[in-house]
Amino acid sequence: MSEKNSSIFGFNSDDVRSGAVEMPTESGEEAAEKIRRKPVGRWVYVLAVAVVSLIAAVMLISSFVDRVNDGLVMELQTGDIMPSNKADGLYTGSYSASDMGASVSVDVAGGYIISITLDSYAGIDTERVLTVFDAIIAAQSLETGDDSIGTQPTDKILLLAVQDALNGGGVQ
Repeated sequence: MSEKNSSIFGFNSDDVRSGAVEMPTESGEEAAEKIRRKPVGRWVYVLAVAVVSLIAAVMLISSFVDRVNDGLVMELQTGDIMPSNKADGLYTGSYSASDMGASVSVDVAGGYIISITLDSYAGIDTERVLTVFDAIIAAQSLETGDDSIGTQPTDKILLLAVQDALNGGGVQ
């Protein structure tokens, strides 16, 4: 094979330099027109917009559902408990609503609640647990006298779990 035809194109760079082979040239406008004519990637943009829209819709619906569920939890009513009527022991109870739930153990001795333990939970703001339990123990009631207790869905679930333990939960 000769030097001239050693390229897969049938010519080599020496041919191009010497002018023996003429390379196609385009003006900037012709090249831009070719790019405009190609519908390269339009479906990619449509798909991207659709995916982003779907994600935004899911997030919006999820936020709405969470607010509705929190509102329903806040409407739950607690009764009062009477630890003085309870025999000494460890009472267990639980309560769940929406996507939240808690299981608690309430230790009663001498007619007083001496401790409350969170045994298991789902969707609970764990930073509120000690505040709520301490208020119940201090008041010896679900009516704690603290206006901040019961103002959050976590509080309501915890209060209702303690109520369940002392009003019919199991004794260990």
